[in-house]
Amino acid sequence: MENSPLLTTNYNPETKTIDVAYYLLKDNPNTFQIINVQENSKGNVIWANGATDYNIIINTEFLPKKWGEIVSPVNGIPGYYIFRIPYWLYKQDSNFQIKRIKDGPKKFSTPKNDDVIKLFGNKQYQEALEGIGTNMDQVFRTYDSFFGPKPEPKTSILPHDDKSEFTLYQPRKVYWGD
Repeated sequence: MENSPLLTTNYNPETKTIDVAYYLLKDNPNTFQIINVQENSKGNVIWANGATDYNIIINTEFLPKKWGEIVSPVNGIPGYYIFRIPYWLYKQDSNFQIKRIKDGPKKFSTPKNDDVIKLFGNKQYQEALEGIGTNMDQVFRTYDSFFGPKPEPKTSILPHDDKSEFTLYQPRKVYWGD
């Protein structure tokens, strides 16, 4: 995944455009609805397996067709396409910027926003996350822990026999000098 088009951007100085990879959610008549998953490394947590700890940000944006065009699909990764957009838009709007962890294992921290976790249950968002190498087991566990079915509380009823004897234990008196 090191040289993947999902991790790189190509700037064209002649046309002042940049080629970036986004997940295409919908192709509307005047806009593209895209998903841009950003990974921001925290850098302050070390995992035993050497995984990088990061925050996950899922941006769903509308890209006007007058400012962007599809160049080609990303080979081997369903749903992802290379888009050519103006460089000024890429620099001006941080939601369009590519921020992804390039090498080694990675483990995301649970998002604090429930709206982001709700997206983990959507098939298209799952496909977008899987495309950039997100640990899908962790995605499913996170979603299930917040929105999965909750088990019924178990009540244990002890059999009670009126004839059984109970031994009451009295607390031991403590004296100074014990």
